[in-house]
Amino acid sequence: MSSKVRRVVSGAAFVVLVSVWLASVAACGGSDGGDVAEPQPPAEQIGGASEGQGTSSETTGSTTTTLDPVVAREAAILEAVDGYWRTFEEAAVDPVNPDHPGFEQYYTGAALTAMRSSLAMDVDRGLATRFPNAGIRSEWRQVIESSEVSAVVRVCLLDDGVVYEVGSGDVVDGSFLALVMELWLVRLEGDWKVSEVVESSRQEGTLGCPAA
Repeated sequence: MSSKVRRVVSGAAFVVLVSVWLASVAACGGSDGGDVAEPQPPAEQIGGASEGQGTSSETTGSTTTTLDPVVAREAAILEAVDGYWRTFEEAAVDPVNPDHPGFEQYYTGAALTAMRSSLAMDVDRGLATRFPNAGIRSEWRQVIESSEVSAVVRVCLLDDGVVYEVGSGDVVDGSFLALVMELWLVRLEGDWKVSEVVESSRQEGTLGCPAA
């Protein structure tokens, strides 16, 4: 197993994710003084702000705008997704680092276990990854569901990372893929973290992503 993105994507995410999500809801709902709100109904669509959100007022000729809470939440979710990929890119290069501090910040549950296990195996086999085009490139991404405690983001990534043997330089996996994936996130103690990644489709040897 190499540390290319597709190697750490699980196709059996639903049961694991539901367990992680329920645990996070219980933890968030039972903590005293926590800043996580009660869970909202699932499948809330981003962009459908509730009544009274996104207000603006005019005072002495100047306009003060209050940021829509849904827009602010979406920005925080996408920032966590960026941190997820950035951590992977930094941890997978030589020297491979399964203990990168970003894992605790942006990963949890099955996503954390899978990534650390994959990178630890790379260390044992003397493998590392290089990214010829300055890292994994996201062609598009969409927040398709979100609440105060969970979210789902669909992305299409161009994965041209090259897995190679550090000692000899021999390439182990140099394939090029366009991957459509869903990242499931939970909000823990106020921070968004990726708990599971599910691959929806892949195109090998392609030059771009399918339409969103």
